[in-house]
Amino acid sequence: MAASSTLRRTTKLSRGLAKTTLLRDCGRPTHSFQPYNTICGHQITPISPHSRVTTFLKHEQPFSSLPPRLSKCPDDWDDLSPERQLKWLLEPIGDEPPLKWGWVIYRICYNPEWDRTWEGFKESLVRDNLRAAASSDAPEIAEAMDWKFVEDRELEGASLRKLKRRFREWVAGEVPEVDVNRGEDVNLGSRYTFFVRVDEESLRSIFHGCGEPFPYVAIVKGWKDCLPLGEEEEEENEDWMKIAIGNLSPWFWVIMENDENWYYCYRAPSSGMAEWY
Repeated sequence: MAASSTLRRTTKLSRGLAKTTLLRDCGRPTHSFQPYNTICGHQITPISPHSRVTTFLKHEQPFSSLPPRLSKCPDDWDDLSPERQLKWLLEPIGDEPPLKWGWVIYRICYNPEWDRTWEGFKESLVRDNLRAAASSDAPEIAEAMDWKFVEDRELEGASLRKLKRRFREWVAGEVPEVDVNRGEDVNLGSRYTFFVRVDEESLRSIFHGCGEPFPYVAIVKGWKDCLPLGEEEEEENEDWMKIAIGNLSPWFWVIMENDENWYYCYRAPSSGMAEWY
């Protein structure tokens, strides 16, 4: 796919929250990716799609250049379901090849103790998103779903620096026109801007069905350079955060299509999991 077409894609923030419910079954989690107005019995007020993101679109962009296709969003964009928004984003422009959605997911813990949990996570992520797509008003997105699960024992305990290098090499293979040393200056959309890291802490939270307050993984800003060696302060670099695994779904993928929403959603990992309510 040409980089020029990849750069044309961005979006507004969708409504709703993804709630994750996990049941432990011999180390195999099952979870539901559905929008809810309550979490753990507490009433939730979702972010308004007309407020913060509208500000992102209308004002000068401090972090990156937004793709021009944004101006062509349908007039009823805010009334569309996340699945319909995703379907619109995936529609080819001109002679583009079919587009895909889903992130690269790197496993960096290979203790055999967590093998079944990892397999359960993969299976349920795919299964539940397929089920959600089938029951939505845009079932076609199931055909475009493509989670890239990377299992490589050389990544055991890999640093963010090493994972970012690996991710950038993958993006360069997918979109040859992209300069792997480009930095943050261009918006490549969700698929080619972010990746997911699953470490031992994540696997433990998935196995036990509990977290902060849900089982979580890390989402990483792949094109934000790490701080120089010896000066690495992950909290200050704002290049990764914890998210509930229920956010590995269309609604959050659509949110992150505009990478500037990262700075609205961001929460330092030491402060817990990122939440949007």
